[in-house]
Amino acid sequence: MHCLGMLLLLLLQSVQSGPPRDMPAEPGVYYRQEDGGWVKLNPAVVAQMRHEGVELFVDTGGYTNLGMKGMLQPSRAAARISASRPTLYVRGVGAPGDVVLIQLKRENDRRVFETSSVDATVENKGGFRKKDMRNTAVVVYSDSSFSVTPEQALKEGEYLLCFGYAQSGFDFGVDLKRRQ
Repeated sequence: MHCLGMLLLLLLQSVQSGPPRDMPAEPGVYYRQEDGGWVKLNPAVVAQMRHEGVELFVDTGGYTNLGMKGMLQPSRAAARISASRPTLYVRGVGAPGDVVLIQLKRENDRRVFETSSVDATVENKGGFRKKDMRNTAVVVYSDSSFSVTPEQALKEGEYLLCFGYAQSGFDFGVDLKRRQ
């Protein structure tokens, strides 16, 4: 009975009453700026996917690694965030249990992520590299919307918030303010 009570308490704590009252009503991923305004993140467009090891993967019946390299253009996301631990609010897209936040690498005029069939798990359906993933805290609200906050400060760079796979991702960049 004690374990059941603890589980119920944890569930009640993880479901908050609701998102900020002025959060936009239409489906999307949003960031609240310091001035109180809302920025809607754009869906990321994967411009190209390159497969590595396909022949050997097929020949072995799936017993070898199948790697993919995804490329996003342009070289910078349109949404720019100046906070190192931004809270993103999600309404009507994705599922809280599928949230994955990855840091993208820059290569020339594009942003890149890599996946591997070896890294694919229930928590990481897309098979993103562990070193690119950032741990997040997810809070589900009573209206089924939810928020996502990195557990640790993000470095300056480009990021992709995914819901299982990169094809259902939203990109943003972190530009930290410089102290004078």
